[in-house]
Amino acid sequence: MSDHTLGIPVRDLEAARKRAYALKDKADELGYKIVLAHTYELLGTAWGFKNWATVKAQLVKSPVVGDIQIGVVDDEPGAAAVRLPLSDCMNHVEIVSSADRHATQDFVLATASSLIRNGNGMFFAFTGAQKECITEVRSAATAAGREHDVRIINLNPLHRERKGWNLDIYELLGRDDLAALLFESMLGDFGKGDPLYDHRIRSAKFLTLALAALSELPQEHRYRVSARSLPEHLSLEALCDLHRDGPLPASVCEPLIDYLYLQGIDLSENRDYKPDRVANEAHRFYQEALRQAAGTHADMQKSALALNFDIAEAVREGKIIVALLPHPDDMDDASATFVRSLMRTIGRAIVETKPEGNVFATVLDGADGYLRDGDSGQFLETAKAANSPAFVSSQRPLSLPGLRGSAAIHVRKGLGRPLECVLVTDRERTEFVFRP
Repeated sequence: MSDHTLGIPVRDLEAARKRAYALKDKADELGYKIVLAHTYELLGTAWGFKNWATVKAQLVKSPVVGDIQIGVVDDEPGAAAVRLPLSDCMNHVEIVSSADRHATQDFVLATASSLIRNGNGMFFAFTGAQKECITEVRSAATAAGREHDVRIINLNPLHRERKGWNLDIYELLGRDDLAALLFESMLGDFGKGDPLYDHRIRSAKFLTLALAALSELPQEHRYRVSARSLPEHLSLEALCDLHRDGPLPASVCEPLIDYLYLQGIDLSENRDYKPDRVANEAHRFYQEALRQAAGTHADMQKSALALNFDIAEAVREGKIIVALLPHPDDMDDASATFVRSLMRTIGRAIVETKPEGNVFATVLDGADGYLRDGDSGQFLETAKAANSPAFVSSQRPLSLPGLRGSAAIHVRKGLGRPLECVLVTDRERTEFVFRP
């Protein structure tokens, strides 16, 4: 019998992923270092499709099986556990409260502790300067014999530990994601009433593509872009010198040439050309916006890690990744774009790796503060694709699809702990208490 599904030589998504891993392993063996995302694209092209998304849309995903423990029915000894089927929460689990925010945060921390005790891998994003978040996670991990599983990404300038390694998310992002980060970081400086708005948007896209291309240069290359080196590339004179000094790979040089040409600079005709006042003025608009963003990003990445680790590897091994984020009120546009890029990096790691052991879960506290502009749906879609349930706490409902495949947990005001809760899925309603 033929093993083809609409021209694709596998039947389901899991089989296609195994092909992608095998292709990447062979490329690595032959000395060609490529990221997994590019491996998927190559696989889709080899099968005759435009891109990997087209292939993925036509594959059958294995049914979601299993459940996750979230509490107990009552507070009596030996009470039955409340188990949430994964099929009921693949879109997200919304956590809401009729009490104050402290009760919701108690539930969020108790959820994280429960997942740790049950052996789940976890990405836990927590907003604000609450030191007890890290303390409670580490205590729960130690009690469960998992003290070596905890990984901290601390992006909150109000609560920094002295020990740690610097995180350079520019090194973690692929070319397209880095371009998106830099472009988003400038959007707050563009005014739609400006008669040059359309031209500036187009020019900014070309510039960020040119800068992101520099991330593909070898680690030791003098022009490779990073959080620290980005300011060196921001002046138009520096970009012209970059093109003159060469030689750069065509994939890096061509976006740079396109941007310079858009500013009226053609170095192929006159390599000694110096940008004139008009060209410099046109470029300075983006230069100032990016300089501000680069400073914010560099500050957020300073001593951001409590342990030096690879995000994708930590997800695959089912580690406990805790991201301590600034409070939304303390974030400007540049810091918000950086946080969203971190979320996309985590989401990609979840969907591209197969976490070992128990179900890998996500717990997002204060999600409405940093998952903006459609990013909530984008991040949660990546978790859904990997059968990774996401518990989402927010002060207002997220703009997401309907309840089917989702769940809601209502935390009611009690006289203390344990917390009184109601779990609602598209199939049933369960009252329970939550003991940390």
